[in-house]
Amino acid sequence: MISARAIRKNYGHVKVLDGVSLDVAPGEVCCLLGPSGAGKSTFLRCVNHLEQIDGGRLFVDGETVGYRERRGKLHEMTGRDIGRQRASIGMVFQHFNLYPHMTAEQNVSIAQVIVHGQDRGAAKERSHELLDRVGLRTKSAKYPRQLSGGEQQRVAIARALAISPKLMLFDEPTSALDPELVGEVLAVIRGVAADGITMMIVTHEIGFAKEVADRVVFMDGGVVVEQGPPAEVLERPAEQRTRSFLERVL
Repeated sequence: MISARAIRKNYGHVKVLDGVSLDVAPGEVCCLLGPSGAGKSTFLRCVNHLEQIDGGRLFVDGETVGYRERRGKLHEMTGRDIGRQRASIGMVFQHFNLYPHMTAEQNVSIAQVIVHGQDRGAAKERSHELLDRVGLRTKSAKYPRQLSGGEQQRVAIARALAISPKLMLFDEPTSALDPELVGEVLAVIRGVAADGITMMIVTHEIGFAKEVADRVVFMDGGVVVEQGPPAEVLERPAEQRTRSFLERVL
């Protein structure tokens, strides 16, 4: 589903991604771990072309992300074509990114109507089903300011699921939450993982990664240091950088 080949990304003279190569199979749940500044969130944003890459090749479902390749060079797609690619990729952000002037139901409905051209009545019905799934059916008429952080993030997950994505991206979905709200969001993500949707999750929740991931990828300094099954990487890491990180966070 995701195939990255030697991805590079710089911010000025700072190398954020320094040749990241990584594959994620259809239906796989892949968790990206590592210290702050490792390049995890930047890589995730590149997968959705929210960040432009400076080198390498990145494919989602066999299609180059954000670019057309001609004569060995990449040329950025039009906004319309980039939007078409994003229409099948759901993304949940660290800070929710809900529309503050829309209710929970409207936040979940909008992409169905605007992007996928769905009938408003059908979109509303689908939104209620998804809000029920994330435990917020009774709060469909509430605005984001009337919801807790955990509730807002659950609305964001319902919104991402509303487009029936082939790929779900989660960018540190619990890091902006108070500790007592983390569990309710992780429970919803567990349910999504059980559906068999391909998922890439940037997280600092080591226990959660061990539970839901098929594979964990440890990044540091803009490179993939180590990857493998959770029990292997988290309990018997082969690399010193991975061991040092786990000793600090655990």
